[in-house]
Amino acid sequence: MNIVLNQIFSTERDADHIQWKELTRGRFEKPLNRFKGIPYFAEVNGRTPLINFHSNPFKEDEEQTPWRDLILQDEGRVIYNGDNKDSSKRAEQAYGNKQVSKILKLYSSNKVEDRMKAPPIIVTKTVKINGRTGYRKFVGVDIIYKSPLLVQQYEKGTDKVFSNFQFEVTLLKLTPNDCLNWNWIDDRRDNNISLKDSLRNAPDSWKQWVKHGTDSLSRITLRINSYRIVSEKEQNQMSSRNEG
Repeated sequence: MNIVLNQIFSTERDADHIQWKELTRGRFEKPLNRFKGIPYFAEVNGRTPLINFHSNPFKEDEEQTPWRDLILQDEGRVIYNGDNKDSSKRAEQAYGNKQVSKILKLYSSNKVEDRMKAPPIIVTKTVKINGRTGYRKFVGVDIIYKSPLLVQQYEKGTDKVFSNFQFEVTLLKLTPNDCLNWNWIDDRRDNNISLKDSLRNAPDSWKQWVKHGTDSLSRITLRINSYRIVSEKEQNQMSSRNEG
């Protein structure tokens, strides 16, 4: 299945939209568990097939989501907060943060084989349709470009301070045809497919990054022409809300 930027998927039955679990199930029985803080598919042949950074702006500032993400799709940049939500855990102990921490070094590695193992990060965002939030938009596929920041937040209803990771990721161009071929993700889940062969359905930008590393980012980062001007206040919003 091919999907395009900003395509909408439904988390419930909807005749007008493909269900998210149908997409992520692919040619396997098990879909991505969207109820986890940072969902990912289990490791196969030494590679994590996929990690999903999902942002829900309708839950920002609530106890379930005390952090605020910043999605600048037109600039090819996302600042995403990890899944630690209270003082019962350290930042690196939360379900998704723990997994991301394990594979961080793959993105900055000078070895092609390490970069082949690095999981694509699929960014999605909750959107409303007819007043309902059971929909998510495909923002893009990306890599982690910088080492994460450790940020602090007051726990809701107490004076306890807890920590979380803040990841800056780079969105990649989807070429050819501005599509993401989900067969690429299924290939990464298939233990009968080698690491090298798992690249066959990857976007061209991903193949370039695997081959050349961070030196290729200036050529393969997503850029969308837009008249939208991001204010200085919005740019600084993250640091004003989440103290590093």
